[in-house]
Amino acid sequence: MISSNTLTYKPYYYAHADDGSEYIVIYGNAVTIANEFIAHWLSEKLNLSTAKMQLVSQNCIIPSDYTLAIECIEGLRGVRNFNLPKKLQEELIGHLTVCYLLGNLDSVRFYTDSEHVYAFNYRNAFHFSGSPSSGNDDKELKKENLKRYKNYLRSVDFDVSELAEKWSIATEQLRTTMIDYSKRLLQITSKDIRELKKELCKLYSEDLVDIYVNHISSLKSHVTKYS
Repeated sequence: MISSNTLTYKPYYYAHADDGSEYIVIYGNAVTIANEFIAHWLSEKLNLSTAKMQLVSQNCIIPSDYTLAIECIEGLRGVRNFNLPKKLQEELIGHLTVCYLLGNLDSVRFYTDSEHVYAFNYRNAFHFSGSPSSGNDDKELKKENLKRYKNYLRSVDFDVSELAEKWSIATEQLRTTMIDYSKRLLQITSKDIRELKKELCKLYSEDLVDIYVNHISSLKSHVTKYS
């Protein structure tokens, strides 16, 4: 987590840190910010290029308790769905894999700086509905969110013919490469999970963090059948 006290905010939620790093600062409810942060954490575990992201401590400047600082990357432009060099096409497939596994294909946007592909806007990942808190009255909502994501995973069979057509990629190539990327999730260790929990618990209640840990466990269990 980055301390808000180390950031100097500019108009339109740009900020720079004491060390000169520049960020775009976004905010939302507990779930949308956690979704974005964890999706990029998973992308890193798949060895994909991602912008550095840090949770931001609560402050009186941003109108939300949940804020994320996203490292600025120069020269980004939208990815077109044809004629990508082989290396960038493979990175795109990696990011499509994360979107597919998290049920977030419709809202994520893809960008490139000509060297790598990046993906942003995972706010709707994990099929969350509502923004559960730590209150006992939210227990049923949390259970429903766990159930909803597990139900979604049952539909994840890597039948990606429509996705292949949209991105002008051969269907079997897309399917095979997405499965290969998915299997990298099996390398996530208990130590990785402990470190993720430690970071999230700086801003979130432990019971909400546990929902995400359960989601990652469900995700790994589903991918096991393709290993």
